[in-house]
Amino acid sequence: NMENEFKRFFEVGISYIDAVEKKHKETFIVKAISFAEAEDKAYLDFKDYAVTDIDVLSVKISNVTEVILDENDEKEKYYKVKYSVIVLDEKSAKEKRIPHYLLFNASSIDEAREMYKRESAGWVSDIILESITETKITSYLK
Repeated sequence: NMENEFKRFFEVGISYIDAVEKKHKETFIVKAISFAEAEDKAYLDFKDYAVTDIDVLSVKISNVTEVILDENDEKEKYYKVKYSVIVLDEKSAKEKRIPHYLLFNASSIDEAREMYKRESAGWVSDIILESITETKITSYLK
């Protein structure tokens, strides 16, 4: 659908107070068209929970281009994978690395690496895995 083509990923930082008066901070990865939609989705995510004082602390555009989940099982952690596509610069005849970022929902860095290997298995470009980093992201809101 057309609307989906214009969506990008945002990181939304939120704080709230739970039923036992404890303050929490969380970061969501949100697929949305705009900052406003990303913020709305984060607020809406809390409507069914017994929480108060919900505050959006930050909304920023993420450099992530795709979120990869294990469809059968939501994991606690999200890992950001940076890989580069190696291209030849026509003018200088030098190799150039173009960075890309994916987010994997996995229970460990090893699992994230395995998921990345499966994801990239059929790719034809020259790619190099640069890094896998655990993030503070706790949820993905589609």
